[in-house]
Amino acid sequence: MIVLDGVHLTAGYRETWDYTRTDTTGKASYRVPFNGQLIAVPVYGESPAAGATVVSTVVNLPSNGSYDLSADWQLNNDTLLYLAHRSGYKTGGINASANPGAPGRTYGPEHAKDIELGAKTEWTLGGVRGQVNIDIYHTWFSDIQEGEIIPGTAQGITTNLANAGIDGLELEGTIVPAEWFRLTGNVAFTDATYSGWLEDSTCAAQYWRPQCQGLSGNTAIAIDHSRGRLEVAGQTTAFRPDRFSNTSRWQWSVQPSLLLRSWLGEDVAIAATLYHRGPYVDAVAVANTSKTAGLAPVPRETVFGYSTTDPYDAPGYTLADVRVDWRHAMGTHLSVAAAVTNAANKIYRVSSASSFEAIGDVYTIVGEPRMWFAEVSYEF
Repeated sequence: MIVLDGVHLTAGYRETWDYTRTDTTGKASYRVPFNGQLIAVPVYGESPAAGATVVSTVVNLPSNGSYDLSADWQLNNDTLLYLAHRSGYKTGGINASANPGAPGRTYGPEHAKDIELGAKTEWTLGGVRGQVNIDIYHTWFSDIQEGEIIPGTAQGITTNLANAGIDGLELEGTIVPAEWFRLTGNVAFTDATYSGWLEDSTCAAQYWRPQCQGLSGNTAIAIDHSRGRLEVAGQTTAFRPDRFSNTSRWQWSVQPSLLLRSWLGEDVAIAATLYHRGPYVDAVAVANTSKTAGLAPVPRETVFGYSTTDPYDAPGYTLADVRVDWRHAMGTHLSVAAAVTNAANKIYRVSSASSFEAIGDVYTIVGEPRMWFAEVSYEF
């Protein structure tokens, strides 16, 4: 909708109804002989056993509305300003690991709202062309779906425990100072913190904690993940507040390109990409610092060297890629390319699998090593 010359308003709304149902029952046993004994094997897809009760779990969630409001102002031919406000949600569900009828059997949706202010610009200065886009934003997260352990077991469930706020700034741009050179880059700053996250547990569920030694398994544990406080039997242990998952404070990349058409008379380009990601905690380790609160650091040999650091910390890394393209070689429909990725053969962490509650370890999944490849394509 046009409200003033160069000013546009956009609005949208969506209503969603979610329904999830799980049926739990018993099946007749199916046994096969093995070494003189009958071994029971699971059977799927058959009717319940005679007399078995069917227990249904239904998540008939209330309707959830999502909306999008934005305004943009075409200040001139080279500059666009915009302001946007949006909301969204992620549906709830059923915890298959919790017993039917238990309080933790189901969980609700999480919600997010944000506001974003930005600008998109193009400019020319003394024969140098460029483009710059910038935006700042804030996101409010509520009822975040986080994992916790069912007291007295090693089974994990999803619950609505936390709230968080995220502030960020993103800047990207391109500069072309000459017909043979182009430089593109971007940088993102993200400040994500939990504003509230309280968890109640027991020593039986979190048996690894030194604070529980000599205490009954029913001893209550209170964890304030956002403030960094662990309370067991009247004793308080401070720790660094849990970090928001999968979020680096800084990320940036730079892509210089040499465009050699004016020198060689062929569409040849040599490009490099330098990418940096700061330290972060990956998504499988949502409750991270609090798990090791009060534990003495254990020196260990890792793929990153000898370390006593928090096992949930994914170290930052910087990668370099190089690529050469020759498009429409010699005026034909044939194009060829060659490239190398992770040119420095950097060892870096991309994900992990946590077995901390079971055996005290966190496994690292590393990224791809240096790889060379060639590419040939033909246009018909």
